[in-house]
Amino acid sequence: LSPTVSRAVPAFGSASGGTIVTLQGSHFINSGLLTCRFGAIDVPAIRFITSELILCRTPKQVPGTVMVTVSNNAQNYSSRSDIAFHYNDLVFFHLHPYLGPISGNTSVLIESETTIPRAASKMIRCRFGDLIIVGSYVDENHIRCVSPAVVTAG
Repeated sequence: LSPTVSRAVPAFGSASGGTIVTLQGSHFINSGLLTCRFGAIDVPAIRFITSELILCRTPKQVPGTVMVTVSNNAQNYSSRSDIAFHYNDLVFFHLHPYLGPISGNTSVLIESETTIPRAASKMIRCRFGDLIIVGSYVDENHIRCVSPAVVTAG
């Protein structure tokens, strides 16, 4: 039987690739040839969990929506898929404020020029130097992060 994909979680990610996506469906086979296709780009599945659940890492892609299919032999893909994955090209252009004390605890509002999906709220992260901080969803164009304390300015 051909594998089918019924759901992708999350159903969106960065156009730079690297998003780990859980694909739910049926008839997945645990083999070295288990392959995920995002649009026209094939990538090996990174983990077989069950015949109904696998993990794939998205490839780099231009922003937009692509269909997701799976193959058990890296050759024959399910003929149809209604499961879409949306590649976002988030570019942030306003930071309020853009400076803060090294003691941290500055609430930084980040405004995006593109829409931020509400479903992204549990995946928001901000990088302050080498530190990665969990952020929060404000609305479709804003996220908020609180700066950490640092030893030296920069």
